[in-house]
Amino acid sequence: ELDEKERAFATALCDKCWDNYAGVKYSFKTFQLHLLVRWCIIASLLEFSMNAGILATFQPVVVTHFSWGSTTIASVTVIGTGLSVVISLAMTRLRLRPHWQTLAASLLYLLGVFIFTVQPLRPWRVILGYLLGIKAQILFMSPFIAIFSTLIGSVRVTNRLTTVLCLAP
Repeated sequence: ELDEKERAFATALCDKCWDNYAGVKYSFKTFQLHLLVRWCIIASLLEFSMNAGILATFQPVVVTHFSWGSTTIASVTVIGTGLSVVISLAMTRLRLRPHWQTLAASLLYLLGVFIFTVQPLRPWRVILGYLLGIKAQILFMSPFIAIFSTLIGSVRVTNRLTTVLCLAP
């Protein structure tokens, strides 16, 4: 049971729990900082793999290896954009818990990079890897922003709210 002073804080933790949240002398503040740093490292690695492995190389690969023109590349981009809106709306409807959505997005990141980079190159694999990577970024950002904002601030931003904000014109 929290006393009056402890109820004044949004963490809903008693003083003892605040000071020893994840073990003796491992405070909630320290836990929060370590979690935030780990979370940012993971997000950075996923984004780096996506940008270096797929996004930066997509256009040169399809032009060089498959002789695609701007119309074909634009068609893939339009399909990807439409799919992004559909996936974002579906995620809003499904209301997945943030950790499940984050896990699904992380797996899509890895699968997209793997499919895109495995040899020999095939047009369908290049397109699929590209689309999976773009969708992974969209799926990952909503729970990432919600968790990040919860860790650094006192305002509660939900996964659903972040998805809706990302869809706003």
